[in-house]
Amino acid sequence: MMTQIFTGIDVVFAQNTNPSRASQEEVLAPDDVLGITVLDHPEFSVDNVTVGSDGKIQLPLTGSIFVAKKTLRQVTEAVRKALLRELRDPQVTVTLKLAHPRRVFVLGAVVKPGIYEIKPGWRITEIIAAAGGLAVRPELAEAAFTRGQQAPKSLDIARILAVGSDPSNVLLKEDDVVRISSRTVQVNVAGQVKNPGSYDLPIGNGVVEAIAIAGGPTERAAKTQITVKHLDGTVQAVDLAKLMAPGNAALNFALKAGDLVMLPESRAHVTVRGAVLKPGYVDIPDGEVLRATEAIALAGGATTQAALSKASVTRQDGTVIPVDLFKALVRGEAGQNPQLQDGDVVVLPESRTHVTIRGLVTKPGYVDIPDGEVLRATEAIALAGGALPLAALSKATITRLDGTVTPIDLYKALVLGDKNSNVVLTADDVIDIPKSIGITVLGNVAKPGTYTVEAGTALLSDILALAGGLNIKPEDARINVSRTLATGKQIILNPVALSLVNARDSSQNAVIMDGDLVTVTSAESKKVIISGQVQRPGEYELNEGDSVPELIARAGGPTLAAALSRISVTPLGGTSQTVDAYQAVQTGQKLNFPLGKGDFVVVPENKRTVVILGAVNKAGAILIPEKETLTLATALGLAGGPQKEAAVKEIGIFRKDPTSPTGQSEKPLIVSLQQKKGGPSALNMPIEEGSVIYVPEGKQSSTIWSKISSLASAALALTRF
Repeated sequence: MMTQIFTGIDVVFAQNTNPSRASQEEVLAPDDVLGITVLDHPEFSVDNVTVGSDGKIQLPLTGSIFVAKKTLRQVTEAVRKALLRELRDPQVTVTLKLAHPRRVFVLGAVVKPGIYEIKPGWRITEIIAAAGGLAVRPELAEAAFTRGQQAPKSLDIARILAVGSDPSNVLLKEDDVVRISSRTVQVNVAGQVKNPGSYDLPIGNGVVEAIAIAGGPTERAAKTQITVKHLDGTVQAVDLAKLMAPGNAALNFALKAGDLVMLPESRAHVTVRGAVLKPGYVDIPDGEVLRATEAIALAGGATTQAALSKASVTRQDGTVIPVDLFKALVRGEAGQNPQLQDGDVVVLPESRTHVTIRGLVTKPGYVDIPDGEVLRATEAIALAGGALPLAALSKATITRLDGTVTPIDLYKALVLGDKNSNVVLTADDVIDIPKSIGITVLGNVAKPGTYTVEAGTALLSDILALAGGLNIKPEDARINVSRTLATGKQIILNPVALSLVNARDSSQNAVIMDGDLVTVTSAESKKVIISGQVQRPGEYELNEGDSVPELIARAGGPTLAAALSRISVTPLGGTSQTVDAYQAVQTGQKLNFPLGKGDFVVVPENKRTVVILGAVNKAGAILIPEKETLTLATALGLAGGPQKEAAVKEIGIFRKDPTSPTGQSEKPLIVSLQQKKGGPSALNMPIEEGSVIYVPEGKQSSTIWSKISSLASAALALTRF
């Protein structure tokens, strides 16, 4: 119950409340103790005399005098008259030494109703203060004053408390009754309000005021389903939304004492699932409309991976309504923002559309394609943190889901702003940005070394300038440019140094490509140059009888990727020849192919590889040793062996298929490592160049093999890095 205490602390007392004066008006009763003084006659004076139960007092010489129900003034006159028999003009003073308890009744809406003993001079204001003050606001209080058999008299209690000198602030007498009542009714407010409980409601107030005094409805309140239950058991339905509408004040009927106002909880809600920050229930505000976009907002909003265009609403009857929330949220199309019903399930799936960025970027990996939007190559590179300094942008490729590989010149797209090179990406595209090999400049230059420039953007003169220029006379210099084409073929360019330096012939100033080897030698030098797959490419002095094996040994030996059977030797001013030095290098035998001064030797790369994926310890590309056969057992060994979870009973091998657009077979050859009785073991099976081996984890369905087949040709892109 809400209780407010209103004391008389701030009341202004303007009337004279002198007790000695007021005591002259006091009516005496049994047990009062009086003091009687007769001037100049102490023999007739009495210090203390008690009013007896018969209403009389006993005085010396004069005898008994009846004083009950008389005022002190009247008693003084009665004593004076009694003394006239003994004295001439006696001067008498009667005082009330000790008054008997004088009781006043304070009832009703005060903090501490009860019986109170009053003191001389007390009025209405003092007795209310003694009772703890009003229990209701003064303006809601009604007061009545009753004395003896008189009819009750109404009091303006608010005015009395505000102005203490008001005439209605009467002097109290014994057995007076002050009754305070409230102009309120007590009602109960329960359910979905902020502060449920019992409240004193001003008479005439209705449901709106009762809910307001209880703190107002909560968010879960069913404001259209309020009920008011009366003490007689009848129930009235109330729609708060209608009550609050303009012009409907008459619907807010007055509540009665004991009424129970009940605000039930709204049970209407929808469920939001999927790519939102706070999936779960979302309430439908009672009497209001909730749309799909609002439900998403109440669920914390969509995540960055949300497929807004693929949302759906499922009704309780199973009906599924597709919803394009991208159009609703971004474009504001109302037709894609349906009104939700109780029990609806809003599903916002996670977008699975992404592309993969591999190679020389800051953050290689997945890049999401924003739902409903277009993602271009440059935007994907930016989302991957941008290209690294050594990225060969002009050599980038895109591998599509069907396995086709398309070159893309990201240098033109990113640096030159060529829109035609900035292609639109589709789901599951793979962009590969290889590392720039660099352009190596050796021989008679000021600063030999390797220089990184974007392919196709530098001329031979630019590269020589980066290397500090020639340190011999142009007319004595011989310049060779060795280039390996994508097909593996080696070509040699021999520009005329004098024409290049003097800029007399622009045709001598070739465009330099990534991976080119530029050597500057003296025309009289007895040196040869070796490049490619050796440990220390460069220029070496030619000894008498030197052949390719000796030169390779002096260059630190071949790398593991060297193709020794396809070495290219280009004589000074002559035609390139292919030399098979495999056996000679492996056994240390002499090769009957002496080198001459100025020869240019290139050891190409062995590009015979297979790719092994799936449940192996080291997935990736595996090199097939030159002039050797790679078996399945060897391939698995080089891949670290199968993992514990590997299903070795059904390994898939995708082999080359010249008739296929992707170059790979559509269906894998399924083999088992478990040897069958009387049959050969799959471990000794030879694996062809360009094959893709997939070791599954657990038993695979036929559909998974078709999905792996579409990605098999793209797997060889791993060998680029």
